[in-house]
Amino acid sequence: MRAKALVTAVVLALIAAPAVAADKPPEANDQSVKLSTLALPIVVDGRVANYVFVTVKVDLTPSANAVALRDKEPAFRDALVRDAYRTPFVVPGNYNKLDEVRLKSVFIRDAAAIAGPGQVRGIEVLNQQAQHFIPPLQPSPPASH
Repeated sequence: MRAKALVTAVVLALIAAPAVAADKPPEANDQSVKLSTLALPIVVDGRVANYVFVTVKVDLTPSANAVALRDKEPAFRDALVRDAYRTPFVVPGNYNKLDEVRLKSVFIRDAAAIAGPGQVRGIEVLNQQAQHFIPPLQPSPPASH
C-alpha cells in the first residue's frame, strides 16, 4: 500500500513541477514583463472563428523599472486583448495561429504608452496554441461559365 501511495505522490509531483516552475518569480536582472497566457480571437468577417492561446513578453530597456512595470501586467494584458478585437491578428487562410509581426507592431505602441517613453525595447511572442484545429482553407475553384 505504501508503494502505491509513493508512486501516486511521485506522479503528482512530476505533473505539478512544470506549473510550479512557470510560477517562479522573475530574476532580479530580468528586464521584461511576461504576460499571463491570453486567449486572443481569430476574427473572420466580423465573427470569432477560433481562439489562440498566446504568451507574450514585453522586453524592457535597461533603464526601465521592471519591478514597477510588472505591477502593470493587467494593463498590458487588457491592451493586448483590446488590440486583438480592434485589429484582428489573422493569418489569411490559417485560423490556427496569429500574425506575430502584426501583433508586435500594434501592441508595442500600447505597451510603450503603458510603460512610458523609452521603457519598452520590444515584444516577443513566446508561445501560441489554437483552441481548436481548423484545417487550412483551400482556395475556391474558379467558377465555370
